[in-house]
Amino acid sequence: MSFIVDTQSKTSDILKELENMIQTLVSSIDREKEELKNVREMISSYLVGDPTYQEHEKQAKEAAKKRNATKLTLLTSASGSPLVTKLKDLRAHLKDQQNSLSEYLREFHRISGSNEITDAQGDVREIVYVARLVKRSPKNT
Repeated sequence: MSFIVDTQSKTSDILKELENMIQTLVSSIDREKEELKNVREMISSYLVGDPTYQEHEKQAKEAAKKRNATKLTLLTSASGSPLVTKLKDLRAHLKDQQNSLSEYLREFHRISGSNEITDAQGDVREIVYVARLVKRSPKNT
């Protein structure tokens, strides 16, 4: 009985320590993102203050508008439109396949307990999970 309580206590301590490390890291990441944003703004202000840069920026925007107009014309033409449709279809199909693969890999790992699988070419591949931390939206609370 004492062993179970000790194990639960150790697990609780480890969990608290892990939570503290996560909170510290999240705070650090948030601070660095804010600093990155500030430095980007300073660089932008610095560049905008230079008349030569402003002129080149203006020319680049005009060229980009012309390029985009030409691109739109070409991609909506009889020759370009089918290619755009095919690209969209291929992207959607690939996304569906990747989602299916993810589900199959979760199930394979759950059933086999293994985080490795051999592909059709005989290469061993590792199943990797990616965790992200996102702010909870107010409607999910």
